[in-house]
Amino acid sequence: MADPSHRTPRHRRAAPEGHSEHESGAPPRLRRLALQAAVVVTAAVVGLTVAASLLGQRPPEDEVSATISGFVGTSPSAGRTGDPGRPVGPETSPPRLTRPTASDPAGSARPVVPIRFQVQRPAKPLELKPVPVDVDYGFDVATFNVLGSNHTRHSKQWAPGVVRTRTAAGVLRSRGADVMGFQEVQADQLGVLHAQLGGYTIWPSSALGGNGLRLQIAWRSDLFEMVASGTITTEFSTQRRPIPWVKLRSRETGGEFYFLTVHNSPRSLEAERDRATASEIVLLRQLLATGLPVLLVGDTNEKEEFFCRVGAATGMVAANGGRAGGGCVLPPPPTGLDWIMGGHVTGFSGYVRRHEGRISDHPVVTAHVTLTTTVLRKPAP
Repeated sequence: MADPSHRTPRHRRAAPEGHSEHESGAPPRLRRLALQAAVVVTAAVVGLTVAASLLGQRPPEDEVSATISGFVGTSPSAGRTGDPGRPVGPETSPPRLTRPTASDPAGSARPVVPIRFQVQRPAKPLELKPVPVDVDYGFDVATFNVLGSNHTRHSKQWAPGVVRTRTAAGVLRSRGADVMGFQEVQADQLGVLHAQLGGYTIWPSSALGGNGLRLQIAWRSDLFEMVASGTITTEFSTQRRPIPWVKLRSRETGGEFYFLTVHNSPRSLEAERDRATASEIVLLRQLLATGLPVLLVGDTNEKEEFFCRVGAATGMVAANGGRAGGGCVLPPPPTGLDWIMGGHVTGFSGYVRRHEGRISDHPVVTAHVTLTTTVLRKPAP
């Protein structure tokens, strides 16, 4: 009969040969650790994949699968100190995982390509395109009948024409006139204007011949440049002579406008004045049809009719007020023969009509005009 002290208890099972009790409980713990590690690695890979997709660098799905399967398929004993050829320590790196394939179940067919992130340079800022912007600009205009030298050549009441014109040029400068229209200019007076108005361009000067001397336009060369010019012909005191106009461009804003100076027949020559006004209205309509501002100055030899006819036919307004549309309303008195009118203008201000000593039988008339032009500008960022 066997010794009872050598019986194996029924509730105890003999450990397999070659293993101790301590060793028999190790595999379940390692499996749990491996499973937890696989879950952590899987979550990390998924997170990196999402981040890579957001950055435009999503890795191929087979590479992600290889990485996951590589970690899940790793033996719990991999990397243990006792595993020869797989040391893991401070100076070593984990083995590169490979993806198992049908031809290579061990997973040595090809290496897993690690996920790489590429930092992209920021895109160039959007270039803001220029947009149309309305810009106001203004300047002073003037009209002056110089009283031709031929009218005062032997006069005891008036100084010679060249003397009076020299004084008039100084007055116009002191008034700050930027664009001017002259009437009754004689050849000797034209020479004085050229000499005294340095920095101004004068047109037509003598380009239109003897009859073309009477009407002149002057503008500050540093503010404006002429881009076009022309004339119409009207009757004045039984003579045919040109009425000049110019198209000027602001050097600062690029805005363009038309400017003309007129002189219609005096006193009892009503029929000539009416025909001249009709021709001027035709020209004004043509210029206004371009959409650009139009400025008219001159000695019309009429205090009411010219303003009312031109205003009603063209919609132009006077620098000193009044209204021609829907029934003519004259500007506040005193009204004279000399007019400054505008069409497509933003506004007039600073109107002055004043005699300056005995330089002419006409006053020097000035006003400030504001025009609006459209320019292309880049918007503020």
